[in-house]
Order: sequence, then C-alpha cells, then structure tokens
Amino acid sequence: MRKESKTAFALLALLLVPLFVWGQKNIPMVLENESVRQSGPRSPFPPPTVVLDGTTLTFDFATATAAQVIIVNPSSDQIVYSHDFGSYTHLSIDVSQVCVPEVHYRIRLKAHELWWWGEFDAEKKKPVGDDESWWYNWNGRKDIELVNDDGLRNDSLQCFLSVSDIIYIGHVNPQYYRYLGNLIRQDSTLTIAKLDTTTVVVTRAETNDTVFMRGYRKCDDPLLQLNYLGFTNGDYKLNVQWRDCWWRGDFTFKSHWPEGEYVFVDSAYYRLYGKYAATIDPAYLDKPGTLRRGWDWCKPTYRDYPDHLVIPEELIYEGKAYEVVAIEKRSFWHCYYLLSVKLPNTVTHIDDAAFMDCPNLRRIIIPSSVTSLGDGVFSGCSRLPDIVIPEGITVIKGSTFEECANIQAITLPSGLTNIGERAFAQCTSLPYMEIPDNVKTIEEEAFFRCYNLMEIKLPKSLKSIKYRTFYFCSSLASIVIPQHVRSIGDEAFAGCTKLASVTLPESLTQIGDKAFADMPNSGHIYCYAKTPCRISANTFNFKCTLHVPYGCKKNYEKDEDWKKFTNIEEMEAEEYSEPVQYGETGVAPAVSDAAASDGQLYDLQGRPADGTKKGIYIRNGKKVLVR
Repeated sequence: MRKESKTAFALLALLLVPLFVWGQKNIPMVLENESVRQSGPRSPFPPPTVVLDGTTLTFDFATATAAQVIIVNPSSDQIVYSHDFGSYTHLSIDVSQVCVPEVHYRIRLKAHELWWWGEFDAEKKKPVGDDESWWYNWNGRKDIELVNDDGLRNDSLQCFLSVSDIIYIGHVNPQYYRYLGNLIRQDSTLTIAKLDTTTVVVTRAETNDTVFMRGYRKCDDPLLQLNYLGFTNGDYKLNVQWRDCWWRGDFTFKSHWPEGEYVFVDSAYYRLYGKYAATIDPAYLDKPGTLRRGWDWCKPTYRDYPDHLVIPEELIYEGKAYEVVAIEKRSFWHCYYLLSVKLPNTVTHIDDAAFMDCPNLRRIIIPSSVTSLGDGVFSGCSRLPDIVIPEGITVIKGSTFEECANIQAITLPSGLTNIGERAFAQCTSLPYMEIPDNVKTIEEEAFFRCYNLMEIKLPKSLKSIKYRTFYFCSSLASIVIPQHVRSIGDEAFAGCTKLASVTLPESLTQIGDKAFADMPNSGHIYCYAKTPCRISANTFNFKCTLHVPYGCKKNYEKDEDWKKFTNIEEMEAEEYSEPVQYGETGVAPAVSDAAASDGQLYDLQGRPADGTKKGIYIRNGKKVLVR
C-alpha cells in the first residue's frame, strides 16, 4: 500500500502543517511524506490542514480524497484508532475515547495515495464535557484508589495500571483548573508552578524500600513505565504528594513481558528459558530502535542485523545450547532494511506483528513446523511477492497480510478453517485466491480493497459472507456463492464495479444493504431460490438482469424489494432439473456478448465446447447442465 522508492532510502521531506489545538494552547506537529526519495518527485498535493480542538480531530484537504487515519500510542505500540474514509475534503474524528492527556502519539494518514506521518503530544488540559472521566477510559480502569492519613479518598486524582505496564496518574475533576485560578486570584503570590507540583514515590509493600521517586513540576498527569524503570513483580505502595497532602494507594505489578533471560546473540535478540530460546522485541532490553529504522520516522538510523537474517535451530550462549522454538511478538517489527529471513524447522509459532512493517522484505519461508501465526505477522510487508502457509496452520488471524501490496500468490493449507478480519486487506496485487473447502468462516473485510483480485474460489463449507468481505475488489468479474451460505453481509461486494455475474444459492435467507449495489447495469444475477430471501432497498443494482428458477418469476415480482429489478427472467428447466454443484469451481459463467445468442455451448471459462462431457455449460447466456 505504501509507495516505496526504487532507489536508496533518503531523508524524508519535512512539511510543516497548521498546529494541533487542545484547549487554549497550540502544539506544533510535523507531517512527513514518503514521496520524496532522492530521485522521487515531490508530491503535487499539499499536506492537509490538521486541527485538534477539544476532543475533535479534523483534517481538511485541498481536493477530495479517500483517506486512512491511524493513531498509535508508541509507549505500548498500540493502535488506538484506525479507520478508512471515503472521498472527502473534510474529516472529523472524536478522539476522546482513545487519546490520553500528556501521551505522545503518532499519526499515520494516507491521502492522495501517499502516506503522511506526524507526531503530537496531547496537552495536559483535558476538555470539559458530559463524560468528565473520558481520559482514563483508554483501558476502562481506575484501579489504584488513593487515600490520605485520615482515610479520606481523593476523587480528583485517579490512577490505573494499564495493560502495557504503565501507571497513569491524572485529574478527572473538570473544575480543577478553575480551582487553581481561584487560588491565584485570592493570593497573588501563588503561581501555577507552585500549585501544580506533584511528587510521586513508589515503595515496596513489605520492606517500605523506595524504588522510585520523582517530582513533576507543572505536570498534573505523570506516567510511570514500570518495565523500563526496572520494577520486578510484587506488591507496591504508590505515594502521591499533591496540594500539600500525601495520598497513598496499593497496587500489584506482574509484568506482561515474558519471563526469562534476554540476550543479544548473532544479530538478534533472544529470550532464554529452560532449554529453549525465542527471538524477542528489542524493547524488552530497552533497545527500541536497534533492529529498526528508528523512532523518529524520519530517516534510516542504527541497525545491528544483516540484510539477510538467518535464525539458527540451536542457539549457543555461554557454552549452553538452546533450541529456538518461537518468533515472539514484534521481534522484527519495522526492520526497514531486512531483505530475507531464514527460519529453522524448530520454530512452532510466530507471534503478533513479528515482521510487521518490514517494507523491503522479499523472501521468507515459513517452516512446516509452524502451527500458529499471530495477528498482523506480515502486515505492511509491501514488497513480499508470495507466501506459502504450511499445513499445520488452521487459522489465519486478523491483518496477517494486510497492506502486502506486492504479494501475487498465497498458498493456503488444506486444513485451514478460519480467515480473520482484514487478513488479506489491501493486497492490491493479488489476482487469484483459492480458499480450501474446510474454511467455515471468513471474517469482516478479509479481502478489503483487493483491487486486482479477478477470481476467487469460495469453500463449500462456508456458512456466511460478512460485512465488506470483498469491498472494492474492483477487478472481480464473477462470483459463485457456495450452496450452504445462508447470509451475505452489508456491502459485502460493494465497489465491485466489474462484477458481471453473480450466482446465489437456494440456501440464502438474507442479503445485506448495498451488498451488490455497484454491479454494472449489464450484470447478470442467477438466483436459485424459489422463494426470494430478505434483502434491503439498496442490496442490488436493480438494472441488472435477474435470473430466477423456472415458474418462480411471480414470486419475485410480488416481493417489495425484488420487484425493483427492471428485467426478471426465468431460467430454462434443464438448468435446475437436478441440484447443480456450482460451488465446485467458484467461477460463474463468463462469455462475450457476441457469443451470448449464437446457440453454441461454452464452458465456464467462456471457451467453445461440444457438450460431449457431463457438466455445466453456457448457451445463449444461460447455464445448461449436460448429464
């Protein structure tokens, strides 16, 4: 999806955009653009105007464009917001439920087919609204209750320990700054610097030893990154000095980082546990950029791995051998220069985002020993040309190959049962996909915006097609829905503007809104249900020709929505005299207009046939079963 240069990587162009605003204070943000790479031309499109006013983030574009907005919390590598928009000149996003005050965020924006990147700090002043506690709803918890020596509870300071092992301390009282203002008006010697000072001390519960102490001047929302501060698992007391009073609360810390010894050996970071080893995220050793392009998103920086990385079957460290059995979460995330990876046949699982955003990765062979792939494993590997998934894998999880813009061939295992949400979204070069017959579930947006997908074979065991599964697969020419599918979700095939032939089984009970609304006027819909299923007023392009079972035309003409078709034709009796297993090929009839009425038999690929073999043929634009 991203545009990568064909030459060596150079510094990105820095383009200054209007300021973010939170409350009354402006905060500058710089957007970067990947269109300038040595010989690459400068983008003809200006960066958008970006404003954060209260809790509303707005983008204004010079000309209308489709856009994708992603907001990332780098302290936890968590995507807190991601959404695709249609063609607009103005976008508006309410960030109140995803952005926490005084957290540094990254924004990735795709507009005019270019990626723009930027950073901003959410200001300390939280907006006033009906939901006064919006800021800590980021993970829905406020699990450290503060009390003072008199047993009074502090309702103005709320604390929680997030799933990313960070303690957040912040104000939720909307009158807080009004209160400070009143104090200053009453005593002119007071200043915000004097009033708004916080000291945080953390002690061990058993020994009372101090393990952390820091003062925060003019900072009312401290955060403590416990892993990086060296905290070990155990019970602690949080002490916060505020408004000339000490408040205390208890919490238990159990690190989300995996246990073991972290080491660096032969160009990779490993976790050693027992007799096994696994590659890990270098951030576990407080080395967030050593294997990567860097955190500044601006230019290639340090790296200590080869372009062609080889992970051994056995790791030798200090004279002891460890079997390498896993590639753990984010192990090689954003390794910009990585070209190829060789994995040993001892690896059994590859965790979430292990190779995410490796834009130059061109070759990786998944060993047959691997039995599980995590979410987003190869997401953003925009130059990966092909991949073979080994037979031991039964589930393709969410976003596994999302934004693999160059991938042209994917081989799936025969035992596959589930394809996750957005698993192949925006694989814009993928021309064909054959899904094994054991797959029962394909989640939402699995093939979202696969623009070059021309043909797909759906599995016999499929029960439903969900929301936007094939949204904007604009090259898809025909589709045969398997005979056990009972429902097709909203916008399932919306944007499929070349979808000239659709075959619907008798098993269907519901087709969602706008599911086939963008078919061309010349399209044909072959529906084998004698009784029309439930649809909406916008399910189809009703200028298409609807083909229904012989003798059932009146059933469709009486239906409130199906009768909107301007042309309803009955299929010949020989076409449905016995059940047709049209799910066998996954390819609907496709013949030229010239061959539609010449009486000649054609096979499903539109080739002339003599009809001597049993099977389904096309004659005069209709299906014919030869027995």
